[in-house]
Amino acid sequence: FIVHDTFWWVVLHFFGARVQKIKHPKPRMRRAASSQSVVSTKSKSNSESMMDMRERRRLFKERAEARVQRERMLAAIQDRIAENFVTLFLSVPSFDKDLFLDVYPDTLAQTVYYSLCTAYPNSLGWLTDDSFRWQLAQLMSVWTVGHAHSFAT
Repeated sequence: FIVHDTFWWVVLHFFGARVQKIKHPKPRMRRAASSQSVVSTKSKSNSESMMDMRERRRLFKERAEARVQRERMLAAIQDRIAENFVTLFLSVPSFDKDLFLDVYPDTLAQTVYYSLCTAYPNSLGWLTDDSFRWQLAQLMSVWTVGHAHSFAT
């Protein structure tokens, strides 16, 4: 479960902002009936600016709510990862714990990286960036060992 949860945490963390971009259509202004008086261009621009302001507020509120929901999901997934890691770590015999802590962060990072490349082949240009791979390796190290690890390049 650790690899599965870590995969989804990384997807939400690194790709979440890209995935959650919502394209909203512009609201249409109602046309005045022909029998009504013609609205001046000044009042039209005021009503349009009020509509724009309302639309901006609505979009800001939606984005803020999406951000809060994403942060809650990330926290819940990270809690599950931590719980499963503790269970796994306690199952390792005491004489193998040092070896486990040396190998596990890199193995986890490589597994999640391979899963990302397989799941998102259209994003390979971004995924093969050295800074992304380094961030992923450092993140796995901090989560499992508690400090940044020096990995061979």
